[in-house]
Amino acid sequence: MGCEKGSPVTIGFTCRLEDGTPFDPGEHGRLRVVPGERMLPTLEQGVVGMEPGERRVIAVPAGEVNAFLRSRTAPPPPQRDRRPGFGYDFGPGDGGDVLLTIPHPPAKPPREVPAGAATVLFDVTVLAEE
Repeated sequence: MGCEKGSPVTIGFTCRLEDGTPFDPGEHGRLRVVPGERMLPTLEQGVVGMEPGERRVIAVPAGEVNAFLRSRTAPPPPQRDRRPGFGYDFGPGDGGDVLLTIPHPPAKPPREVPAGAATVLFDVTVLAEE
């Protein structure tokens, strides 16, 4: 039967550019994905129908990878009007309620496929269907 849209599946993967240069999209080589939900369209087309243990190399256009990585970069959480650093807020309550504010690290910029790369090759193995 193989992987179907809407059904969770765990995949193992590595990425490289066409010239063989390794490419790290920021994931850890193993993902739980649901075809049809927030997945690279070309990668999704390649994964649908795969059986557990099956391996495929799926060529994804670099522009599609870049657009996807940019869309996954969340903006940093809203900050209160205060200088960067640690802060304490004391509020009403028995003994005073305390809120400790710890600054968030700056958001990392999305990793981009190097200019000139036309394709990213995803070497994908289906590890498990759920």
